[in-house]
Amino acid sequence: MIARALRHLRAHPVSSSFAATLVLTSLVCGTLWRAHPRWLAASPAAIADGRWWTPFTALLVPDSLIELILTLLLILTVLAYAERLLGTVKSVLLIVGTGV
Repeated sequence: MIARALRHLRAHPVSSSFAATLVLTSLVCGTLWRAHPRWLAASPAAIADGRWWTPFTALLVPDSLIELILTLLLILTVLAYAERLLGTVKSVLLIVGTGV
């Protein structure tokens, strides 16, 4: 089972890294047990206030535990499949381009 997981990590580095990043940012920002930090939320008002980074942080910090679980399921299935078809570089461009 561990060997299978390691094969998946090697075969899908973008998907695996993105999933790990989401879990890590959820733990660091505390979105698993309390409200999402508003200074990370993306909105036209936030950008107008000078918080230009919010469209990028909105990709990396889920709002809740439910969103984290659903996003991880999508990343480890759909994104992993797309990564296998498109390749690593195009997958990264896909995440950034469609997410922002």
